[in-house]
Parts: sequence; structure tokens; C-alpha cells
Amino acid sequence: MPDNAYHLDPPFGRGWVYGRSWGTTPEQAWEYRDQAGPTTGDNQRQRQKGFPDVNPNTGAVLSNQVVTCVCLKNDTGSALVAGADVTADGYTGKVDEYLEKDVPVNELFWAVVDGPITTDFDAGTREYYSAGGPV
Repeated sequence: MPDNAYHLDPPFGRGWVYGRSWGTTPEQAWEYRDQAGPTTGDNQRQRQKGFPDVNPNTGAVLSNQVVTCVCLKNDTGSALVAGADVTADGYTGKVDEYLEKDVPVNELFWAVVDGPITTDFDAGTREYYSAGGPV
């Protein structure tokens, strides 16, 4: 019998992480929370999703292009900074640049594998990133 959940979109957008543990502090309010457990979110891992090129914090449409992301688990052993190059969970990419906090170890996050990204918010610098994908 097929896993029907495979066809569902991961339930969190850019600028968020998918929490695998219960948030216990106000600082964790930015994380999408699911029932805590050792396999929480495993059915979301390595799913790709195309997002419109929109700033999720302001709603500003930045281009008419699609930003392809993949949902990855931070298995690097250290927190990940927004916009950094990453190799995690069998993929390479850029950590979602709209995260306002670092990605904790073992949490799920979006990594950009293809599409336009903002590299400097103050200067408005953008570039097209296409070097991501499976390793």
C-alpha cells in the first residue's frame, strides 16, 4: 500500500524550521512544532518543494521565478546559520536565508537547491543559486 503522506507538502514555510522537540522557551516560537519523538518529521525529510520568490517576512514579490528547496535534517553536529552553504542529510545547498535564528542540531529546515536567493538584505543583493542537490 502506498504511503499517501508522501504526496503532502511539508507543513512549514520558508523562514521556519520543523521542530522535532517541544518548544520550551519563547525563543522557539518561530519553529513549527509537531508531536515530539525520535522519528518526528522523518516523513518530511528530503522532500522538495517549489516556493514563489517572495520574502515570507514582508510578502514582497522579488521575482517571477521559483525557488526550489529541500527539507533537510541538520545532521552536521552544530547549529546552521541562515544563508550558509551546507551539506546535510545527503544534499548540498544554502540554508534558508529567511531564518531569523540558527537551525539547531537535529531540526528540519529548508535548504535552497535552485533559484534566486538574497545574499545581502541591507544592500538588496541577489543571485541565482543552482549548485545544490544530492551528493
